Amino acid sequence: MAEPAPPPVTATAPDAAPPPAARPGVPPWQRRYLIATTAIVGWALGYALAAWSQWPRVMYDPLRRAWLVRARPGSPVPIDYWGLMLYGASGAAVGGAAALLALAAWRRPVPARVLNLLGAWAITAFVLGGGYFMWTLLAF
Repeated sequence: MAEPAPPPVTATAPDAAPPPAARPGVPPWQRRYLIATTAIVGWALGYALAAWSQWPRVMYDPLRRAWLVRARPGSPVPIDYWGLMLYGASGAAVGGAAALLALAAWRRPVPARVLNLLGAWAITAFVLGGGYFMWTLLAF
């Protein structure tokens, strides 16, 4: 006759980290939310500011099959989408990194007012950035 299996060990070592639910600090869902909202704001700022202020950016000219770095296309053919995407991705990375740095110093749950404000900023940045590019498509 086989012996019954021993019960699973549930005790933890005294120096083991507490389970995630018992850790003090910012809850994981708030951490993800803050990083996402600041990344959206950073993306919208990087993408729109690069176009509005005519920063030099990477462009692709399909007729010449060449990559260029210019502030303005020079003709209607070069595509500046790739350069704007790089600025947007850089802005998102800076926004996410800023949130990570702020969260490293913050040791308690984030107030609901701050979460609501960051959500509103993310929505506003997305709408204003999209509105700016819709405006530039209109032929005036």
